[in-house]
Amino acid sequence: DNEKLLKRTSLYNGAGVRVTRYLNNYIVQGRLVSDIYKNNGVRVSARFGRNWQLRNWNLHSIASLDFASARTMRYLFGVGEDESTPEFSAYRPGSGAALSLEFGAAYPVSEHVVWNTRFLHTQYSNEVADSPLLADDSFTGFRTTLNYVF
Repeated sequence: DNEKLLKRTSLYNGAGVRVTRYLNNYIVQGRLVSDIYKNNGVRVSARFGRNWQLRNWNLHSIASLDFASARTMRYLFGVGEDESTPEFSAYRPGSGAALSLEFGAAYPVSEHVVWNTRFLHTQYSNEVADSPLLADDSFTGFRTTLNYVF
């Protein structure tokens, strides 16, 4: 039963609106998305970012505040009474939020190859962090890629 709970479907297929405003080297973005797969709630986000061009380096930073409705939180992080096990107790979260900070860089290695790297840290609200499905109240990730440009 634990494996079934951990491998359950969490497809959130959303449609909505996004408003973006560019102000010189800054970007401000708001987004409202509703799940169209099985009506699993609403997500709202606000982002503020900045980029810098430093010779051939393209640097950026983005701060993001994301909000999820109680229905979305129950779908993604909740455990129903019928799903609960001794290891994963029933959990019915309310609405929740997350705050993310991202820093990144891109550098052209050659005419057709660009190196990209990103560092991301997300801090979840208690409604997310208290879920028995998660081991921590934050996520930190690092990604680096080489991209071929046609």
